[in-house]
Amino acid sequence: MVQRFGPSRAAVGLAVAGLLVGIPVFFEVGVVMLMPLALGTARRTGRPLPGLALPLCIVLLIVHALLPPHPGAVAAAGLLHVDLGRLILWAGPVVLLTAAFGAGLAMVLTRGMEPAQPPSLTRGEPDAATDEIATGEPPAAATIVALILLPIGLILCGSIATMVLPAGGWLRPTLALLGSPFVALLIDVLLCSWVLGVRRGWPLKAVADVVGSALPAVAIVILITGAGGGFAKVLVTSGVGVAVSDALGATGLPILALAFLLALLLRVAQGPTAVAIIAAAGIVAPAVAHAHLDADHTALICVALGSGGMFGSHVNDAGFWIVTRLTGLDVAQGLRTWTVLSAASGVFAFSLAAALWRFA
Repeated sequence: MVQRFGPSRAAVGLAVAGLLVGIPVFFEVGVVMLMPLALGTARRTGRPLPGLALPLCIVLLIVHALLPPHPGAVAAAGLLHVDLGRLILWAGPVVLLTAAFGAGLAMVLTRGMEPAQPPSLTRGEPDAATDEIATGEPPAAATIVALILLPIGLILCGSIATMVLPAGGWLRPTLALLGSPFVALLIDVLLCSWVLGVRRGWPLKAVADVVGSALPAVAIVILITGAGGGFAKVLVTSGVGVAVSDALGATGLPILALAFLLALLLRVAQGPTAVAIIAAAGIVAPAVAHAHLDADHTALICVALGSGGMFGSHVNDAGFWIVTRLTGLDVAQGLRTWTVLSAASGVFAFSLAAALWRFA
């Protein structure tokens, strides 16, 4: 990407790479994975690290908050009974435009900014799997992009098939099965294991080590998603969520703005994006059901929840500390850049959802 965009637009190349890599990986994982690339690019181009890293990080956060198969978006879609393919169709344009806005704003906010402290990048000890990875030629970029986009394409095909194909016959249920998120991701994992591993001469043990190394990260995602669902249930059962929802509803706000503000308040109060989205979705779900919205408008409610869930990352958010520590920013610099950046991106994404509401 840096070669294609040129050294003067290296931040744009990193942001595009973040957009692609951010689809299948958790936000924090994507930051840790790609930050060494930003550091290497900074050394090659002589540019300050924050100006290269923050556009990358904000794009990862936008994808994480708005687009399936990330846990917040998937859980919100489940609570509001939204088809994932339909959510992707509406969230996709919002993600692209918000990513362009966020990356551009990040370049403006970090212009000429030097990190206040050395970036804390660490590398783990090599193991058998990484030794095997290092021995072969790297796969083609087109292959990697195709593997990343495959599950999204399968989910979209499954959703479109259920909307346009007749109920009889075998094609519609087959495409619906392949487009199920669990089946689509499983197919992609198996295909990655063969294309990136077995076909390139890896022993099965190395492939198994790489696949097994993903289990701890998956466990954390499941734990956070489960905790977020439990938190949402506590808020609903205890009456706190209903009280907050009623207080906001009494203002006469539209349901789209109500969803955004609920997610925003929970995000600022408790930190993690996924938990804020899931909890807000649980609170707003009865109001959405009472409004009798169609499928497209309900999908835009999910986009509004994701927009609020990315708003204003600050000191109670683990992502704030990961970004600031890995880029060498101190707390004041992080609040002036990363917090403002995430807040502005959330408002921009919500504005797009509100604009699309008229056309849904």
